[in-house]
Amino acid sequence: AATGFGTPDFEALSGLVMTTKHHDAPKSAGGLGQWVQQEAEVPVHNPETSSWVRLSRASPDKMMTLTVALRIDADRRDQLERVLLEVSDPDHQRYGQHLSQEQVTELLAVPAVRAAETAAYFQAAGARKVETAPNGDMLTVTIPVVSAEAAMHMELHEFQHSEHTRAQIVRAGAPYYLPAKIAEHVSMVGELLQFPRLVPKKVISVGSPVKWANSCDARGCANLVTPSVIAQRYKLPDQTLPEAHQAHTSNSMAVAEFQGQFWKQSDLDGFGKSCHRDVSVAKTIGDEKPSGGIESELDIEYIKAVAPEIPLTVIYNGQFSLLKWANQISSMAHPPLVHSV
Repeated sequence: AATGFGTPDFEALSGLVMTTKHHDAPKSAGGLGQWVQQEAEVPVHNPETSSWVRLSRASPDKMMTLTVALRIDADRRDQLERVLLEVSDPDHQRYGQHLSQEQVTELLAVPAVRAAETAAYFQAAGARKVETAPNGDMLTVTIPVVSAEAAMHMELHEFQHSEHTRAQIVRAGAPYYLPAKIAEHVSMVGELLQFPRLVPKKVISVGSPVKWANSCDARGCANLVTPSVIAQRYKLPDQTLPEAHQAHTSNSMAVAEFQGQFWKQSDLDGFGKSCHRDVSVAKTIGDEKPSGGIESELDIEYIKAVAPEIPLTVIYNGQFSLLKWANQISSMAHPPLVHSV
């Protein structure tokens, strides 16, 4: 299948990939130039140091979602950083004048050809769906494993966490490559080399030499960091006072949760009742899960304990990907203003 910018016949390209060992120097990618290694500075999976164990090759028909970050011109990236620092500096005259999504898009000025040619390349490879972010700086590619392997000259494997054995992900077992013409457009492809660090299962109960008052009904909270301890240390308003429940209508906040770390309303209700806090979720983005997680529920409970009057959004992703999360946030017309990740 050929496209207007010269994508080679993909059956031939797939055959080239399958007959070339992944550790060999890759050959030419036809009309798109030589294969170019991506993220060369990122180490590949090391079984001696990683908590992730490589299993078998990923099923060829398995669908995966990749986030492709397109290249931003250096001068545009520098200008974006300068604006970010200015609007974040209380002493600067532009403090608080945050850019809209349209203004960020205009500032980045990513040439449309980068998204178009990169999208066409993955579509020719067999991608089922390619979505371009509103800023034009990222692509979300839904693609079968076999097509991803051919498109990026690599092998994909299933990996299982050594302690959290239910956690399984698909990652590249070696470096990945893109043809030179496409590599010019791309900064990185997420969800290939990065491995998430999961919290150890072992929980150590640590008391404190300071005798904090326990305002929660549960006796197990005695001498631990409860919402009232945080309120006392940071001089937050007492939750029974009117000023504790006053907030500007434009305020908003969000927490990011990954890999099965979801929440149950009954758990949040139990915490709120015991510690006398209003714990509620205003909006959830992502697939909802039937069970809760300790880490995610602590995130929700304590951010609401500190700011109960501000509506909370929970952004959930089944796989850990900060790149995908960043793409979700930047794709929102009106994203939450404060994020806990």
